[in-house]
Amino acid sequence: MKLICLILLNIFFICGKAQAFTILDATSFDPQPVKVEAKNNSVPIGTVIVWTKNEIPDGWLECNGQAVNHDLFPELSMLMKNVPDYRNRFLQGTNNGIVGEKLEAGLPNITGSYDSWNNGFSAGLITEGAFKNTKTSRYIAADIASFGFGVNVQFDASLSNSIYGSSNTVQPPAITVKYIIKAE
Repeated sequence: MKLICLILLNIFFICGKAQAFTILDATSFDPQPVKVEAKNNSVPIGTVIVWTKNEIPDGWLECNGQAVNHDLFPELSMLMKNVPDYRNRFLQGTNNGIVGEKLEAGLPNITGSYDSWNNGFSAGLITEGAFKNTKTSRYIAADIASFGFGVNVQFDASLSNSIYGSSNTVQPPAITVKYIIKAE
């Protein structure tokens, strides 16, 4: 390829049509840094998205409750004084039309019962819901007139939750992300 280019150059010089130009090939390429920016003007200011990186992109703010700087983000500051604080929060669609309502964590009603009896001849224990019978014992003392009944009852809230089974938390399985808001 270089040889063909040199021959063409000589022909141009001989014919008197020489022009200033540079021949570049793969060995003489000078790479220039290229910055690629995705610009999408159709995303409205105030849009919140899930972000999976630590670095926040230009034109976006982390939803951490910070004040909106009016000089830097005038359009967003017209919408809100502070960005929402979505740290340690699950976002949930509204069913009552109130956007931004803060819902606190809670547990469903956990119920259970146990019923024990001792009539001198027999004893028993019935458990339901979150209560579990771990040990029932009946004993007779040295003199036959003394009869006793011992019960060990355990409370376990996960027993009343057949959907998720045993758990130490009210939080569902999760992966942490950042919520960011379009600021400009």
